[in-house]
Amino acid sequence: MRELVVKFGTYVLLILLLGSGHSVFSQDTLTKENPLQPVTAIVLPLYTPTITLPKRIYSDKQMHNLFIENPAVRYSVDVLKKTSAKDLKDKELQRAIAVLLEYVENDRIQQMSDSIRNYTQTNAKRYHALDILATKVLADTAADEETLSPISIDMRNLYDYLMADTTFAWLKKIAQDSVLLSVYDAANQYISLWINNDTSRYYRFWPKNRNLDSVGGWIQAMPGGNKVRILMDDDVYQAERTALTIVDDALTPIKEPTNLKNVNKGNLRRRYWHYYGTFDLSFGQGYLENWAAGGENTLSFLSNLRGFLNYQKGSMTWENYLYYKLGFLRNGNKDDMHKNEDLLEINSKWGYKAYKALSYATQFNIQTMLFNGYQYNGEERTLIGNFLSPMNANLSVGMDFKPWANFSLYVSPIGGKWTYVRDTLLFSQTRYGVKTGEKWKTDAGARIELKHTIKGWNFLEVTDNFVFFHSWDKFSKQDVFIDWKLQFDFKISYFLKTTIYTNLILDKNFSDEIQFKETLNVGLSLRF
Repeated sequence: MRELVVKFGTYVLLILLLGSGHSVFSQDTLTKENPLQPVTAIVLPLYTPTITLPKRIYSDKQMHNLFIENPAVRYSVDVLKKTSAKDLKDKELQRAIAVLLEYVENDRIQQMSDSIRNYTQTNAKRYHALDILATKVLADTAADEETLSPISIDMRNLYDYLMADTTFAWLKKIAQDSVLLSVYDAANQYISLWINNDTSRYYRFWPKNRNLDSVGGWIQAMPGGNKVRILMDDDVYQAERTALTIVDDALTPIKEPTNLKNVNKGNLRRRYWHYYGTFDLSFGQGYLENWAAGGENTLSFLSNLRGFLNYQKGSMTWENYLYYKLGFLRNGNKDDMHKNEDLLEINSKWGYKAYKALSYATQFNIQTMLFNGYQYNGEERTLIGNFLSPMNANLSVGMDFKPWANFSLYVSPIGGKWTYVRDTLLFSQTRYGVKTGEKWKTDAGARIELKHTIKGWNFLEVTDNFVFFHSWDKFSKQDVFIDWKLQFDFKISYFLKTTIYTNLILDKNFSDEIQFKETLNVGLSLRF
């Protein structure tokens, strides 16, 4: 009985000490030296995160959707499932909640998203393993199956299955997880780059500071996540300058490398003149020896030289074009070669923009030959032309419609056409429509010229040049002139191409019949 009384007294004393304001475990404990000064408690209070739970929770309630970590959300989902439209007083709201609950309670979506997320994180490792399987295990696929070990056959079957599996390929595609990132500098210029899980790419960038000084660098889009690395050029050094910093509320000068290396700046100027040229050289050859079907040996050469000199400044353009074609042909076993192509053409067109693609324009054109031209009749030949005999010149004023760089439609209601024959002693000028005893023939009329170039399939280029002239003098069929050139260029390589060239001419001054020429050539093509 005495021991029971002692224990009871001890418990009461302990309770009084714990409940007293002077307990050593209280945050308000006072020291003997300074009874008014509180000291830090020996035991800190336990921090517990706040979880909002509905008041209607019962301990004996069976909970569903255990894959949802927050128990309050699990309870709310169970309550909302049993809530009727009458309780909500809104059928549309009930249907909306039902659609969302269908997604929340579908644990397969969560499992699938976790699987895809884990797959993308280990995608590089998986395809590295596939490469190892392809290089080290499948090296013996060319051997007969009878000589392969069973494990080699099984691993080959595994490789074939993965390569043919559409799901495996689809997961590789979505694992790339590309993100578009834009990096700006102080001058507000930027560069956009794609960050990809599987690849590493480098982008050149020249960032500028507020003084518009720039330094070269590279931005690396790193694989394996949303990470980039910035690499600056190593051949750039900086000079020292005085900068200010705050130390103990005072301004103190320090040395800091901030100035960039001096750069030699060139003088920039706009280029108004543009010039280039092309040269084509092609040949053909045929050899016969005791050929039953008969025929003759052939040898031909054809050269084309083109030069372009164009000027453009503001609304004014000036296009200049020079073209010279020269070709030779030899039939049979004859020693001499016959000239079958000789054409020199100079064209100049000046234009001034009127409205969008429409310009005022004036054009000047000359066509002639450089060497003697002959007409062959068996072994006999007759001189029919030479330099400036004849020469066709055209001068016209009109409008030029040029919506694209490779398209031009020139219409001139006012134009002149001149035919000049320099040498009237060796042949008759009447062959070219010039009257006997004269060297000039002049016609005034309308001129239409169409130039169009079409490129397709990276190997074909079609050039179309159509010229129509009609005289206003008599307005008869005798004063109609048509010149239509159509050329097909088939690119074989950078220096080789095949050309099909056709030329149709209708010149009533020369003949009522249509003149037609067609050539097929394979040869060398250069641009300079």
